[in-house]
Amino acid sequence: MNHVIDGIISIDEGGMIQTFNPAAERLFGYSAEEVKSRNVAMLMPEPFHHEHDAYIAYYLRTAHAKIIGIGREVEGRRKDGSTFPMDLAVSEFYLDERRYFTGIVRDITERKRHELNLRIQRDIAGRLSLTSDLQSGLGSLLELATAIEGVDCGGVYLLDHDAGLVRLCAHRGLGDNFVKEVGVYSKESPQGQLVLAGQPVYIDRRVLDEGPIAGPAAEGLRSLAVIPLRHENEVLGCLNLASHQQDTISEQSRSLLELLGAQAAGAITRIRAEQALKASEERLRTLITGAPVVLVAADKGGTITFHDGKALRDIGWKGGEQVGKNVRDLFRNNPGLLSGVDRVLRGEEFSAIEVVEGATFETWYTPTRDAAGAVAGYIGVATNISERQRLERQLLEISEREQARIGQEIHDSLCQQLVSLAFDANILENQIGGRNRPESAAAKRLAKYLDASITEARRLARGLFPIRLEGEGISPAIEELLQNTADRFGMSCQFKVEPLRIASASVATNLYRIAQEALNNIVRHSRAKNVLLELRESDGHVELRVEDDGVGMPSGHPGTGSGMGLHIMDYRARIIGGSLRIESRPGGGSVISCLVPSAAAE
Repeated sequence: MNHVIDGIISIDEGGMIQTFNPAAERLFGYSAEEVKSRNVAMLMPEPFHHEHDAYIAYYLRTAHAKIIGIGREVEGRRKDGSTFPMDLAVSEFYLDERRYFTGIVRDITERKRHELNLRIQRDIAGRLSLTSDLQSGLGSLLELATAIEGVDCGGVYLLDHDAGLVRLCAHRGLGDNFVKEVGVYSKESPQGQLVLAGQPVYIDRRVLDEGPIAGPAAEGLRSLAVIPLRHENEVLGCLNLASHQQDTISEQSRSLLELLGAQAAGAITRIRAEQALKASEERLRTLITGAPVVLVAADKGGTITFHDGKALRDIGWKGGEQVGKNVRDLFRNNPGLLSGVDRVLRGEEFSAIEVVEGATFETWYTPTRDAAGAVAGYIGVATNISERQRLERQLLEISEREQARIGQEIHDSLCQQLVSLAFDANILENQIGGRNRPESAAAKRLAKYLDASITEARRLARGLFPIRLEGEGISPAIEELLQNTADRFGMSCQFKVEPLRIASASVATNLYRIAQEALNNIVRHSRAKNVLLELRESDGHVELRVEDDGVGMPSGHPGTGSGMGLHIMDYRARIIGGSLRIESRPGGGSVISCLVPSAAAE
């Protein structure tokens, strides 16, 4: 027998209740006998009476059966006068040529509670992230917290480590005398130790009535929650929330309160950091003007709003002289730098190597945002690395030359020796084999292994010294690289290339080496079966893209903890004015992408 969860009520044309099932009895608190032949409006709050009468009048004018109100949310009124939200569906039927109406009602209190909790969670993230004023943020925090079921008042305590105190910094729904009594605690007091413990504590009415915490009972509090405010294992304070109505705080509300506390701690930390940054602005400016860096700030239109730093002297500029100028005008002949400006104004945070007035700078770009979270401009911090890069380029060139020399020697010397040995081995095999000697099998294996060694030596030589790259260009060289990878490791390697011209030998060489290193990483770590390499040009950039279906790698910019190969790829990308990104591939695997401004490839 199915369990009935919906209340079912039938009424006549005059709105008088005819039937009232057991589920309706449980829902409204009336017995069927108590409501029989009474107007159904008794089950609705006062504002619904007129709406109810309108429904009845509508049905009386209607000549055919209809169902309306499915999913319609209204309020029900119980026998004890309390109200609750419910879904109401109404239909009409005929019995003995008389018209009746059936209402099916369902208590949706739990659903509405979930909806409220979801809204609060959404508002927590939104409202706390938009404010930069601590007091305003704490007010929003308490406003959200006291909207949670079973909570109607509370306060925020923050630690003052210098004074050794815990201070009430904001409150809501509490009496003035109570606030004075509980406004400040020492860190050594029981209340201070409770905050420093950094663990959620829930206290019901029985404990509050008995003590030992002074004050709550006199304030009329019946339950209390102490929610820690912790950020990165540091206790910032606590969120004290209480109820004048309920003896306990429900488990569901507790989970939401703890989530609120975690998000609030992050917001408080951010706001404090912003305020500290603002307070130290002049001191920071002094440091900037004396430090061997360049700091530049611009708005979203590209107009420079701040430009200073000791390293400006390296290019013959003075601090502040470029303020008010637009970067697109100032650097119109520097497409690499303008490409970086476009990226940061799209919201990216990254580093790049750029050449300005003959000097090489390593620049870190980060977007600035307005109160709504939209990009409002950017900040760039640049360090002159001209000498360091000169040495690094020399080391890279030495490495390239040494690889080429080793590859050439393998090709010209080792391969030729192995070919001679293989020729002799083949002759020996034919001589011994023709006489049916027992050594015939060994001679055959020797010839076979020498042939394999020649193939491997030639592959190594081509990897160290890609002759086709220098003679035919990057596309044939990469195609050969993919074919060798497919032959050696049994992977399916595809190459998609669009017609493009890369005249710069440096760009071509570094893109080839990035592709080579990416394939090495895939072979060693990804367990991929398929690889797709694309070389194309779009939106003013040449893109080298290597995609696989393996186990994948962490997304983002190669950072601390990444392998040496990733660092080398990133460095090669940056020295040709490009950028490297590693992303997860939908469905598994990874994508390594190198973008280089087309102007750099010419």
